[in-house]
Amino acid sequence: MPRRKELITVADGVLNSFISRNNDVDGYWGIGKLLNISLMNNQEPIKIDLLKMHMNPHYQEFDYMIKHFSNLLIKISSSRKIPLDWMKSASIEITSFLNEPQIHLGQMAPHRLHCKLLIVDDFGHSRLASKDVWCRQHYPENEMKSGRSYKRSTEVDPFSHMRLFRYFIGGRADRAGSIIFSSLAGG
Repeated sequence: MPRRKELITVADGVLNSFISRNNDVDGYWGIGKLLNISLMNNQEPIKIDLLKMHMNPHYQEFDYMIKHFSNLLIKISSSRKIPLDWMKSASIEITSFLNEPQIHLGQMAPHRLHCKLLIVDDFGHSRLASKDVWCRQHYPENEMKSGRSYKRSTEVDPFSHMRLFRYFIGGRADRAGSIIFSSLAGG
């Protein structure tokens, strides 16, 4: 039976994914691009509402990222059998703390971003996950763009989970959803 206190686990899972290097925006690390936005807006905190799928300040290039993490919030909640109506708000806030790069640290990641995800349940209780991440400003000429292909929300592949399962078990998946164990059966 799900419990509302499990919302902290949901918040932590979404936030860990949000700050990971796999959070790409047009092929570049999303956190570095968010740092640039913070600098353009005099280091004002950036707020992302995951339930309303809105970012303040709004930049269209982040729309897919917002939709992705909103869907991830729903996916993690659903996997824990947590009803969505238990969440009255779910928002990420990013605050930047700029530092002067230290010579001994080089130019790797001199700036700190404090990221927090706050979920307020239907009883008004808050669940907060927070992480600090070190990064540098986004400069496309100094960075390599990711070679990953991105599927937009209208291009969902219903068979992707079968391909992942096949990878781990060494079989192959047919379009009907059956798993054929070719390597385990010796064929």
